[in-house]
Amino acid sequence: MRPNITKAEARATTELKNIDSIIIKPADKGGAVVVMDKILYEQEGLCQLTNPKYYREMPESVCADPVERINEILTHLNKIGFINDDQYMYLWALVPVEPRSFYLLPKVHKDKAKWPHPNMLEGRPTVADCGSET
Repeated sequence: MRPNITKAEARATTELKNIDSIIIKPADKGGAVVVMDKILYEQEGLCQLTNPKYYREMPESVCADPVERINEILTHLNKIGFINDDQYMYLWALVPVEPRSFYLLPKVHKDKAKWPHPNMLEGRPTVADCGSET
């Protein structure tokens, strides 16, 4: 397969990824890629996570509850023949070992007046669900 970028562009991309003081993320909309100051990005994330209107700290993981319910439903669906044994085993939920990752996708489409800092876009909070019970 032929690469869609030049060797110089590939080298520049690798060099950018290795700079610890920046964060590179896809934009929330529009397909752009945004390079942000790491400190401002972390401040925006912390500001959002400490807003009690949207988030609160959980004393312990609550992942086991939905896992139990999902598996009860799967067992029922398998018993009534709605899903076969292979589907049942494939869909069987496990309690995640790793916590989910929280990150921000920059809202490039928003007015600069809404930015939390003159050099930092507002971010859309996102939680990675890969490897979760669902």
